[in-house]
Amino acid sequence: MATHLGLAQNDSQYELSHLIEQTLVKLEQYKHSRESPLGSNCRHPQRSPFLVPVDSANESFQIDEIRQIIEGDLLPNLVVRSIHPHDPVVVNRHPSPWTVLGCGNYAAVFAHPDHPNHVVKVYAPGRPGLQEEREVYRRIGVHQAYSVCHHASDAYLVLNRLEGVTLYDCLRHGIRIPPQVIKDVDEAIKYAIGRGLHGHDLHGRNILMHQGRGFIVDISDFLNPQPCRAWVDIRKAYYRLYLPFISPLNLRIPGWMLSVIRKCYRIYAKSGLFARGKTTAATNSLGCSGITS
Repeated sequence: MATHLGLAQNDSQYELSHLIEQTLVKLEQYKHSRESPLGSNCRHPQRSPFLVPVDSANESFQIDEIRQIIEGDLLPNLVVRSIHPHDPVVVNRHPSPWTVLGCGNYAAVFAHPDHPNHVVKVYAPGRPGLQEEREVYRRIGVHQAYSVCHHASDAYLVLNRLEGVTLYDCLRHGIRIPPQVIKDVDEAIKYAIGRGLHGHDLHGRNILMHQGRGFIVDISDFLNPQPCRAWVDIRKAYYRLYLPFISPLNLRIPGWMLSVIRKCYRIYAKSGLFARGKTTAATNSLGCSGITS
């Protein structure tokens, strides 16, 4: 009996020692990943700290497998059209069991049930920006508020999947948006600016909320150096309208009203009025962040 207890104790000590050793190795790998730039193909051995780490060899196998499905099944049976450059692209046809997660002005994002941790971003024919977005992900590296690019071709990107609900859908369904989400996006923009990027064209459809934290899911315009007030005005509306009025009443804003607001905002943006006012300096120095409410 004593012999069995001694063996069990030795096994437990061995497992604990092995677990500590694995943890130290993971921490050392993560440290080196933050110090070294990404390779030219956007692959990265580590994933976002907000995601569950996986074995790098298994990750590489999964990426190769999903690439075969993309090029053999998704792309040959996919029709994505860009009707207007300022409106989201339209997916006219896609094969099963692929699902459409969302559409932006340049591309559509798809998921496959056999690869729940990854998404595929497919650019519409004739829409620019894929190579620029690839470069943005190379500069971003690993940060908790952004995804990671594992592979880039001439037509699509393979990215980590970030779970959550967009701020746009939060407004539609009356889901409360805590201040921490806004602070997370502010910090993420500062980080991007430190990497020579710009927080350009941030809006309610490309910012996710998950478990009370904020994530940026579309960084395709982060190489654009033109001044952009989008995030400045979102923050201002959040602190001046949303927190004091919309959130306490748990109001739901219908989609048609949000579309009207978006179109009116676009007209306002083109009017040149953004060049006036005291927030111009903050916009120029922080891209789209704006630190004062």
